[in-house]
Amino acid sequence: MLKKYNIISKYGYLTINIDLDLSLQSKIIYKNKKFKLKKEFHITLLNMKNINLLVNGNYIVNKKLIKKIKKIVEKHVNSYGLNVIIKDEYKIVKRSGVESIIQMVDLKNFHILFEKLSRELGVCIPIQPFHITIYTRNSNLGINLRSFRELKELSEKINFKKYVKK
Repeated sequence: MLKKYNIISKYGYLTINIDLDLSLQSKIIYKNKKFKLKKEFHITLLNMKNINLLVNGNYIVNKKLIKKIKKIVEKHVNSYGLNVIIKDEYKIVKRSGVESIIQMVDLKNFHILFEKLSRELGVCIPIQPFHITIYTRNSNLGINLRSFRELKELSEKINFKKYVKK
């Protein structure tokens, strides 16, 4: 269970910023391309613009809705803890000239949170593919994956250890 985390809303996303020591190199080469290690790590829970579209019918970020959702998330984390299961599963994700190397994670008991959010908001809130962006290329930002369909379309599994040069 993670002890250090922060639930924040920034750039239209609700994320859990986490303090992880992944003991990774600051730069790696993958298929002759340089990737830089991210300076901070987070797991995106929700794309708030998509939630606003589902709830309000538009992409305008609603601060009142964000506050309500953040409170529900914090209550869930206080009740169940924040159990991040880091998988030995890596993918390269590509969209619009930006590339990221991500590590897949599971958040234990978060299906309960999404069921509660769906009940509270009166719409089905889909679970996004939980991951940590560890390396980026052509941007300091990761690539938001809104669905498992997008994950499948935009990514390919990689043998990450094979590409890390010591």
